[in-house]
Amino acid sequence: ASPCSTPSSSNCSAGGYSFLPAGIVPAAIVEDLAVRYPGAKIYKAERERGGYEIKITGGLELIYSADGTFVREDMY
Repeated sequence: ASPCSTPSSSNCSAGGYSFLPAGIVPAAIVEDLAVRYPGAKIYKAERERGGYEIKITGGLELIYSADGTFVREDMY
């Protein structure tokens, strides 16, 4: 278990990133990320009109629809 998975850890960081606790991002997105980008960690998630903008380790910004469907990836 990673240190970020413990209930008492409100702010986890590694390599300069601060990872989000579970429950912030919808499960459909988390599950899709695990398949598309194994080992990637979410360090920023924004709820946008009509969906989500997710930044993960590795320099990618992912766009998901409101229901958690993958739309596209961008480099940032």
